[in-house]
Amino acid sequence: MLQRRFLLAVAALAVTAAPAWAQIVIGNFEGGTDGWAATSGTGIYPDNSPGYGGFFATNGSYALNLLAPDLASNPPSGTFRWSMQLDNNDIPNLGALFAANPILIADVGFRTDEWADPDANWARWDTASINNNVTGWKQTSDANMDDTSNPGFPGGWDQTNFGATNKRTIRWNFQEVLTPAELAGIAAGTTYFQINLSTNYDANYNTAGGSYWIDNIRLAAVPEPATATLAGLAGLMAIAARRRRG
Repeated sequence: MLQRRFLLAVAALAVTAAPAWAQIVIGNFEGGTDGWAATSGTGIYPDNSPGYGGFFATNGSYALNLLAPDLASNPPSGTFRWSMQLDNNDIPNLGALFAANPILIADVGFRTDEWADPDANWARWDTASINNNVTGWKQTSDANMDDTSNPGFPGGWDQTNFGATNKRTIRWNFQEVLTPAELAGIAAGTTYFQINLSTNYDANYNTAGGSYWIDNIRLAAVPEPATATLAGLAGLMAIAARRRRG
């Protein structure tokens, strides 16, 4: 009985601390682009039609499709592009939301038949950045990206290794880029805040470019150590209880 009460108490504390794992959706593209405009001058063309039976839609029936232009008018040096942009004109409290939830997450995907160039090697959802009046420009690197489908080349895809369609979740961890003081400064004093996402593809795509899909863009908090510890304790106690019953 005492053990059961302890388990219940730990579970209650874990539930109380659950908002540390909360995620805030800032792009679900249901009938609109949610302020995620194509970056000026890149030649990326946004389209939020459902397409392909919603295969790439993870929040409702729509996903955003970004079309990379052909390379005839855009030489290989232009394949890296800051392709998507959201700022506090679209979400007024974006800076404060980001400061409290500094992990950017998105569900992304590719279709081989949209990259039908036989000598092509790879396409990629690349680095993310923020720009604001407190810290200026800050961006992630591969070390700050989490992609369990392709950890060695996060965000990267190719026609050979990932099948006819490929969908995955990518995380850009800005807590590893910004200091606690910088995050606090953004929360307290930012008057302008912008999030940018980039795309990239191999220069061997020499004809028609390709198509990037993205949906359910959200911000997430880093779990607090105390919360993670409580959750771990609850799990260990549950395992111990099952073993005793067994």
